[in-house]
Amino acid sequence: MTSVKGGNSSGPADVAVDTVSSESVQRVKLVYGADGTGTRVDTATPLPVDDDATQSKLDTVITLLGTSVATQIAKDFSATSTATGHAVWIPASGKKIAITHFSLSTAGNVAGKVTMWFGAAADTTYTSGTDQVAFKGSFAPSSIASTYPGVVVQPASPILAGNADYSLRVTTDNSMTWDLVLYGYEF
Repeated sequence: MTSVKGGNSSGPADVAVDTVSSESVQRVKLVYGADGTGTRVDTATPLPVDDDATQSKLDTVITLLGTSVATQIAKDFSATSTATGHAVWIPASGKKIAITHFSLSTAGNVAGKVTMWFGAAADTTYTSGTDQVAFKGSFAPSSIASTYPGVVVQPASPILAGNADYSLRVTTDNSMTWDLVLYGYEF
């Protein structure tokens, strides 16, 4: 290692360099601490990381994937009539659904509300305040004005079904034309 002096060659070294392949390369040691202090990073004192948010996301992924790698599942559904608790995703026995993202679009000229919710096998009636809602939105398409509203949702964390064996269901309040594409996992 060589020390390169600053403007005053008799003072302390300003920069430490190593010679690598006949080139001088600046040598840097990572330190952390309050102003005026420096704790060297090494195996005994690793760089501290505020990982609360990272750990929370990791916990979600571990919960989602379990001990094995999950395969992404895609679902695609279209309708032109009123839906009353229609199951668009029925998980495998003992599994929960995790929605990672979805798109919902409407067409035609019939306005209405679309509610996506998790419900048990025999539950086809959405009950506000009781059933777990994944999405609720109102749309007013107009074929005359050529407007076809929709939404793309990609939450920061997956939307997780609260219970195993609960299907993702859709209820509409009108005979509207709509298309749903969603992605997620079962865990």
